[in-house]
Amino acid sequence: MIQGLVSFIGLASVFASSLAWGSWTAADAAKVDAEVAKLVPALPATVTAGKSASVAIRIRGKWVYQKHFGAASHESLYDLASLSKVVATTTAALLSFQKGYVKPDDSIEASLPQVYDCLWVTDRLPDLPKESSWPKLDPPDPKICALKSKIQYDHLLRHRSGYRDLVPISAIDFARQKGIDPFALFSGLALRSEPAAEYRYADISMIVLRETLKGVLAPMGLDFDEWVGLEGFRRMGMIRTVPQPGIAQLLKSYPNTRVVPTLSAIPAGQTHDPMAWALGGVAGHAGYFSTLEDLMKFSEFWIQQPSWVDAGHFQSATTATGIPVAEGRGWGWDITSPISDSARGPIQGGFGHTGFTGTSIWIQPGEDFAVLILTNRTYPVETAASAVEIQNLRRAIATIAWTKK
Repeated sequence: MIQGLVSFIGLASVFASSLAWGSWTAADAAKVDAEVAKLVPALPATVTAGKSASVAIRIRGKWVYQKHFGAASHESLYDLASLSKVVATTTAALLSFQKGYVKPDDSIEASLPQVYDCLWVTDRLPDLPKESSWPKLDPPDPKICALKSKIQYDHLLRHRSGYRDLVPISAIDFARQKGIDPFALFSGLALRSEPAAEYRYADISMIVLRETLKGVLAPMGLDFDEWVGLEGFRRMGMIRTVPQPGIAQLLKSYPNTRVVPTLSAIPAGQTHDPMAWALGGVAGHAGYFSTLEDLMKFSEFWIQQPSWVDAGHFQSATTATGIPVAEGRGWGWDITSPISDSARGPIQGGFGHTGFTGTSIWIQPGEDFAVLILTNRTYPVETAASAVEIQNLRRAIATIAWTKK
């Protein structure tokens, strides 16, 4: 009897997530269902690995919609791809500033000595086999490289470090064979422009930021991923957000977790991003995995902005200042740049990010509003059509949700 009652209550709560709350109605939920169905077909409950999607919508402080599609369930663990930039790396920076370990306007040189180097990868590895796809590079400008010591944490977070994003994946293993720390290939790169002079969205800024923060934490005996998990995710109520190397341990603690595949050619749980994979499975730009429920908690943190983080840090993280509107970046977060147009849709204000595997998040704290979309749009194989489809899906869901705010 009790078991039956519990089951009924569970079913009722799931059903209620699609019923009316305020201006949100079952008809609105049906519209979202129809949009997701264009990308993810219905699958038998017995299928546990296939096309997947999970969507959550928050309007005026209530999660009015939460649903899983295809092979997905509330146990599904998605490859976040570039959402890792804001979920893990931005969070780590925010906590480091809050605790006074470093300041946003500090130079990164103290924790990353090789920042003074001024070389292209081909200069550092002169015997590296050349690839025809590599562009011809002019010699580094020593005047610009002399300014590398001026790179600040804020510059990295806003993608204004000046670094040229050019480290071929083939160079990573070659560097290891030569006994060279592969991360030195990134931090030691010559600059393409002066720090803070121009915006250029690139993975290298977040890769260097993570390594710099690791250098800050290491003397205190702190591991980057363990620390951001305990000091950040756990305080937010997130229990299943981990870097790729931590998935095995997570599965021991939560054996029902299903890791969503991103390509049929690689095992589920291997990061889809080739650079993050080459760097050990996780880097500052990619390699974190999470569930829809955890990202709902993450969104609530950014909406509610709890007092254990300084309000000024939240303001800086979510505000684009002193740069053209078309280059609108906060600390990791996209605010007005065209890159996240599909996730933003008609939403006015707020901040968000997208991920290559078909993930996205957009938050509007002033309206207590959020749209979360997790998919494996690259499965079983990545296609140009799926890239267009996920953009259309993001825009459609954002439009449905925002009109009901």
